[in-house]
Amino acid sequence: MNESEEVKTQGGKKEELILWIKRMLPVWICMLLGIVVICRAWVGPYPAKWKMVLACIMPFPLVALFGRIPLLYGWLAIIENFIVDWFKGLRNHNWKKNILVIVADIVLAFAIERVLALVAKEGITADFNFRKAFFAFAITALISIFICYRDMLIKRVEMAVFLAVMLIGTVYVTVLPVSCGISWDDEAHFHNALMLSHILDGRMTLGDADILNGFVDTALEHNIYTEDAHEAWVEKMNADDASGVWGADGRILPTLQNWCYLPSAVGLALGRALSLPYSLVFILGKWCNLLVYAILLYFGIRKIKSGKMIAAVVGMLPPCILMASSYARDPWMIGFIMLGFCYFIGEIQEPDKKITIPDLVIMIGAFVLGVSPKAIYVPMVLIAAFLPKEKFATEKQCKIFRICVLLATLAVLATFAVPFILSSGGAVEDTRGGSGVDAAGQTAYILHHPIIYIQTLLTFLWDYASLEAGQTYLSYLHYFGTAKYSLVLQALLLVTAFTDREKCDSYVKWQPKVVTLLMSFGAICLAATAMYIAYTPLESDTILGCQYRYMLQVMFPVLYVFGSVRVENNARKDWYRGIIIGISSFVLLSAVWQLCISGF
Repeated sequence: MNESEEVKTQGGKKEELILWIKRMLPVWICMLLGIVVICRAWVGPYPAKWKMVLACIMPFPLVALFGRIPLLYGWLAIIENFIVDWFKGLRNHNWKKNILVIVADIVLAFAIERVLALVAKEGITADFNFRKAFFAFAITALISIFICYRDMLIKRVEMAVFLAVMLIGTVYVTVLPVSCGISWDDEAHFHNALMLSHILDGRMTLGDADILNGFVDTALEHNIYTEDAHEAWVEKMNADDASGVWGADGRILPTLQNWCYLPSAVGLALGRALSLPYSLVFILGKWCNLLVYAILLYFGIRKIKSGKMIAAVVGMLPPCILMASSYARDPWMIGFIMLGFCYFIGEIQEPDKKITIPDLVIMIGAFVLGVSPKAIYVPMVLIAAFLPKEKFATEKQCKIFRICVLLATLAVLATFAVPFILSSGGAVEDTRGGSGVDAAGQTAYILHHPIIYIQTLLTFLWDYASLEAGQTYLSYLHYFGTAKYSLVLQALLLVTAFTDREKCDSYVKWQPKVVTLLMSFGAICLAATAMYIAYTPLESDTILGCQYRYMLQVMFPVLYVFGSVRVENNARKDWYRGIIIGISSFVLLSAVWQLCISGF
């Protein structure tokens, strides 16, 4: 064998080794999942012999499931490619420069924290304030991205948005009080995530009880918004969690409606498996929710050729980041609906490219997962059915895809419509609406007086979606209050919607735009109607309980189709994108400083 043949042989062996590693990746992931499940089951209330049997057989069904189903293997390949791209990006950068920038950011953050202590007249020797230091680090890190990694804003702006969301979101996660009563209905969402995380053992601790029952007297009464009070609350919660079990059978099984709690549930289960203090377990559950939201934004922004900054501004609105940094299902819905719409528009922006089966699956799957927690948004799924037929390789493929979209829509709709019909409308009644609420009677009233109800609905929506209302819902942070600069956000959304345009937007014809507007309007009408039935007193001439955050799910699709393709943006991309991300970041950081950090 000559030298050239030997080199080829060595290269072939290397390629075979890489291919083998890739093929074994699903097996390794499944084995890891099996080990985690075994560890959680091992401490559960099961006999020893069943634990031993479980330890022996648990990994094999998982390996068979992930290794033999092509669709699941395809999803693992997508995750693998994301990880590989991430490390390639890191490898292409100068490590000395990266380390130097990180060290400089940390040093500056410590210095800023001491300066803040002096400004507050606490003295240079005052106790170290972790919240203010981490807040300062987020600022210095964001500035480093804009100055030292400006090429990221041009070539990989989705990574810049991902880092900004994770940095600012982690500030929210860590500095907000360790309690419910922070975001909308977070006590109910935490309860669902908690029960999903206890799927194996079904045991809830006294620390869980503190969170579920104690937030009324702590967070809602603002009794933990000082440093000493918050530390006392955390110590009590950690001590109670270690003292014993509060209740049994605290579990729920995953369904289409509660998959949105899976990220938080994984964080809670992981924190308990690592034997972390309860306060850190609670924080880890919120952080995993944030991580999934940031990843969805990353993939959505990466898919589209134009409209990236519209998605970034919507994704970085204060209510979105607050909910992503808390226990909530809205970030799941916002992120997946945005991902599905980005795949829809991204394919239209490339008319010469035929769509692939994985892209079709991701598009339908993202829309279905996005609307599954609240089936009232089901019209958004139908947007996918209007993908131009020119995108398909054959006419048969187009028909099959549209049938699949219709079946997916009916399946999601059935999860809401069937219980509603069987209960004659009573299944959606919300007791918070008061004694005057009668869901069945309200449904009958709508059916018998459709014209009157349509007038009521349109009158309500005129005020609900007005620019004046936008000044409230763009910066409203529920229990915390309203952040500043709502007018800045309103102007930023409008300017971005009309300036974030490129040549590829001309391929998006009027039909997809009209369909998007109609489906978005239909979703909002269903959301308002649901609250009229479930929350509003009988035969009322207005609609109560329809919160402004319900518009966040459809905001990106609506803003994208409103823009004009005649606008030509010749601004430098690094400056244009950097200013937009910088303004959004400033509003978010000023809000958390104003409403939380400055009080500690």
